[in-house]
Amino acid sequence: MDERTVRRRLVRIRQKLEGKSRHEPVANSPVAASSSLPRVGYNEFVLGKLIGSGGFGKVYHARMQSDDRGVAVKFLRKTYWQNDPARHSFLREINIASQIHHPGIIRYVAHGESPHGGPYVISEWIDGRPVHALDRVTAAQFIGWLLQICETLEAVHQAGLVHGDLTPSNVLVDSHDRITITDFGFSQASDSGPTSVLGGTLGFAAPEQIDPSFGAIGIPTDLHAIGGLVHWHLFKQPPQSGASAVEMMSRTLHSEERFFRPPTGVPPALHQIMEATLAPAPADRKITLTQITNLLRGAIHSGHTIESLGK
Repeated sequence: MDERTVRRRLVRIRQKLEGKSRHEPVANSPVAASSSLPRVGYNEFVLGKLIGSGGFGKVYHARMQSDDRGVAVKFLRKTYWQNDPARHSFLREINIASQIHHPGIIRYVAHGESPHGGPYVISEWIDGRPVHALDRVTAAQFIGWLLQICETLEAVHQAGLVHGDLTPSNVLVDSHDRITITDFGFSQASDSGPTSVLGGTLGFAAPEQIDPSFGAIGIPTDLHAIGGLVHWHLFKQPPQSGASAVEMMSRTLHSEERFFRPPTGVPPALHQIMEATLAPAPADRKITLTQITNLLRGAIHSGHTIESLGK
């Protein structure tokens, strides 16, 4: 497929995404309702340093005026303040996450709007770092994190939801190797079918998140994300990389078969998980979250780990 064709497809997908986001919230999804969390005024917290920045927002460390506790405040970028689909996607994050009570899920405490009309959400402060910022991670560490991620995703799926954007940037690890999953902006009902909202991060996104002709977004989409995390750990890059968004889209949509050659000494379980979950078609990801969890536990019990990767 040439670049012009890919660009036309990208435009059509974006138009479809914007239309659905504006007029058709996912049926029976908790995000359709307004947030039950309290509104907090802009003068009720003191901003600290910038700790993260993405395409849609920026995250700052802050302290609440009332009790001096640390929190994280995520602001929607000014570019999107007047964009209804973007605002909806941004604010739906707190509605989604607040439905799930699990220690591995970020806990939101409030939301609000700046004096100039910019929405923000406030979450608990996690004293940790995203997976993508961590170097020289041992296989044993990573397998332990991935097991926690799978157990947390189980709670997400039991709530009838799909995360939809699980990447190394959206998983925090603290000093005790505990993980917290953040960024539920692309989450949705797992049975939403072909009218679901597209999304995800290019390079990590599953094909069905870019082109609905691959099928509905569902639990296999999160399984693909697990494979993406393994791929990042082994190769320090997403499953699909490219010099531009168009190139990454094209590679995601047109990779018929994927053959991975992991570094020497990689635990067989990680290679098996990556191969099974990164199949382009959702129906071909013939593995369940329970099976992945069992593989990881088996790797831990058998001691199939190496000291570090990428030496």
